Amino acid sequence: MRKSLFLGDANALVIAQARLRELLSIVHDEFALGGSHGLKGIYAFLDIFGAEQKSASDYRELRAAHVRRIYLGLESGNAEVFRLLNKPGSPAACIEAVRAIKAGGINVGIIILAGAGGTRLAQQHVSHSLAALASMNLGPGDIVYISPLIVPPDGSYAQQLHEAASRPLHVVRQLEQLKAGAKAVCAPGSKVALYHIEEFIY
Repeated sequence: MRKSLFLGDANALVIAQARLRELLSIVHDEFALGGSHGLKGIYAFLDIFGAEQKSASDYRELRAAHVRRIYLGLESGNAEVFRLLNKPGSPAACIEAVRAIKAGGINVGIIILAGAGGTRLAQQHVSHSLAALASMNLGPGDIVYISPLIVPPDGSYAQQLHEAASRPLHVVRQLEQLKAGAKAVCAPGSKVALYHIEEFIY
């Protein structure tokens, strides 16, 4: 029933372009990508620091190899919230990466965490995240995923949140704010969806 292939790794496309080219060639041989009865496309995750290592030309090559969408975890458009999450890179780097990916003809899936930054940074998290999405020029074929943040009380993130004079946020209201805001700033044809996987925790 599936007509696509997902590369099962949290940062599958980070490897050197030459090696990636070899592996995608194997995928094509095994799964008959692009044929009338084969799979229609490849989908994969890429971290922001890995995305910076590739050019629009690299992404055009991946597009020719039937890579159709790349998923990136923006998590937050606010720099302070971003640091609290211990994310490599920055919101600005994510925006530049998305622009390069889209210049290469590949769609993106952008993940934002509802509740990130807690109570003190709630307003900044929402406004800066929506501004970042607006800067990405998302359109048909692109997806924004809103993922509720699950915070275990004994985890390192909870401790960092406490040190930042903030508290965990009840995410339902912020989830709706992000969902409505994302629909408003993205072009028609893009999608906004809930991404709710409770096993992924900070």
